[in-house]
Amino acid sequence: MNKKRTKILLIILLLVAGIFIGFYLFYLLNKPNILFPIINKTNYVIAKYRFWADNEDKCQRYQFGRPADDFLPKYVVQKGDSLFSISKKQLGDTSRIYELIELNKRKYDDNLSLENSFIEVGQKIILPPLNAKKTSGKISLASGKVNSKENNMITLFTNNPTGYWYNFRAKSDETIVFLNNIFLGDCVDIIYDNGYYDMQEIYQINFQ
Repeated sequence: MNKKRTKILLIILLLVAGIFIGFYLFYLLNKPNILFPIINKTNYVIAKYRFWADNEDKCQRYQFGRPADDFLPKYVVQKGDSLFSISKKQLGDTSRIYELIELNKRKYDDNLSLENSFIEVGQKIILPPLNAKKTSGKISLASGKVNSKENNMITLFTNNPTGYWYNFRAKSDETIVFLNNIFLGDCVDIIYDNGYYDMQEIYQINFQ
């Protein structure tokens, strides 16, 4: 009888242990941040997990932090123009001259400044996105595959040197409308402000 009871107790213990292990594994597989977490710099979880190599339909471009000059509006310098006058006429505020300097110094002169703001007739001055009220002037391009979306935020699979994922935020009503037309797996180009370190602000999204 004792041997029989021992066998029954052992079977019960094994069943209980199996059930416990099963529930624990289920918990691990469904807990955020266990498999391939996607977290922004404020540690807000955007998605539970998604395998980074899930990109059978590869996009045309995967890149991060490139100049967005080809996607930005331009202004051709006229006789009598200055960076101040262009800032006033095109952006509505002379204080935004700093954005023009930041946007154009990599193309024309790294030493471009208020003291050295010489421009020539016929030059094409890069302007910030027309829907932006104010920027840091560090407008960049990120290209890749949409990995997740939540509220006004989007995660993109890029070749970002600090990781495979990068998070972007839409602040204006216009860019939030853009996000409504974007789905997981879409290949997009995002024009964003690279001057704010808590979250990259989206100005424009284009399908590749």
